[in-house]
Amino acid sequence: MESNNLSVFNTMPPFKAIIKSALPAIMAMLMVLVCNLADTFFIGQTHDDFQVAAVSLSMPVFMILMALGQIFGIGGASVIARALGKGRGDYVKKVSSFCVWLL
Repeated sequence: MESNNLSVFNTMPPFKAIIKSALPAIMAMLMVLVCNLADTFFIGQTHDDFQVAAVSLSMPVFMILMALGQIFGIGGASVIARALGKGRGDYVKKVSSFCVWLL
């Protein structure tokens, strides 16, 4: 599996490799947006303004949590890529486990 991930960056042009790597983060953001819209729609049918306001106020919290996840995910991927380039396999294991357990 590691060779497949490395082959993406070795064989593809940089722009395509970045798009392929960023696509899961973009899809996660879109899924959260769609879920929030669905929640707002169905809760809006109750005609209770406080419940709709609660859903609307929770969206920034979700976006902040997603931003933190992407910071450690993308930043960790950058550190891992540099460590792989230097051949530091033990450091890669430490950084990847830190990023996974932090999120």
